[in-house]
Amino acid sequence: MRIVEATGSLGCFEWVARLAFWGLLFYGRDELGPKWTWTLALLWLAGWWLSGLFPGGPYVFMSLVAMIDIVLVLVVFQGDIRLN
Repeated sequence: MRIVEATGSLGCFEWVARLAFWGLLFYGRDELGPKWTWTLALLWLAGWWLSGLFPGGPYVFMSLVAMIDIVLVLVVFQGDIRLN
């Protein structure tokens, strides 16, 4: 039920952040190495579990995932992101 509540309040943005996280983690697994890949996956799981323990947790969790996504983009693409 918690996932339904979070999706209803955050809309599709939570799913975009989740898909970006797992996609970047999979794409950059060779760049990061197994130690960092497992660390980030466990951090994601801990954040997901802890977000259900306090009010407003889904918003904090989405912010955590967004920050990790930004770091992953910079590490995986080595800061060279072309938008055009």
